[in-house]
Amino acid sequence: SIASGSDIAAHELPAEIEEGPGVVCVGYYRHPPNVDGAIWLAREVMPLVRKEIPEAWCKLVGKDPAPEVQELDDLPGVEVTGFVESLKPYLAEASVVAVPIRTGGGLRGKVLEAWASKKAIVAHEVACEGFACEDGKHLIKASDAQAFANGVVRCIRDAKLRKSLGEAGHALTEERYSCAAMARKYEQVYAKVRGIEPGTGDPNRNGKAGALGAPPEVPRLILDEEKGEQKKEVGSV
Repeated sequence: SIASGSDIAAHELPAEIEEGPGVVCVGYYRHPPNVDGAIWLAREVMPLVRKEIPEAWCKLVGKDPAPEVQELDDLPGVEVTGFVESLKPYLAEASVVAVPIRTGGGLRGKVLEAWASKKAIVAHEVACEGFACEDGKHLIKASDAQAFANGVVRCIRDAKLRKSLGEAGHALTEERYSCAAMARKYEQVYAKVRGIEPGTGDPNRNGKAGALGAPPEVPRLILDEEKGEQKKEVGSV
């Protein structure tokens, strides 16, 4: 199968907003994996982070938070925002994008969104499944609360690490998960079906220059892959 492509240009963040000692976690907070992840992050991970960095904060951003997620707003350093008009200010002000998803499957749009925005990611290893990413290069993987907290603390304290992770993730997204990358994959499929070489319009493969026609229409992932928060647009790349 061919995944949805990330529109990298749409995720450029405002440069005037400085990163603070915080974590942002984006999700539709009635989807069970997101609810579980938010609770785990707020109740188990953030207290460990705040032991090391008392001023650290966490913002849970997403519409329709379930009651058990709304309750997390009462915890020290945790804010549940509900729906926001734009994610960009929240992504820009955080040092870390947390992806604490511990159940479910499929490519997580929130990972692609953070990479497209050049943000450092700390993610549960389950959330990384399906991505051709390396721990410590494109993001930091963690399988328990202490390891997750350690990754968050490292990123908050180390601006060079944040920049390195963000740039590597951005490059990986551009190469393998962007709309342009998905368009190339579609072109290869169409060429195979039509019996032609990719990039040519010649069914006899005789080397004549040509084109497959208009670029294929590719679903562009605008927000997140989870139901209720997913917003896809279809357009030519």
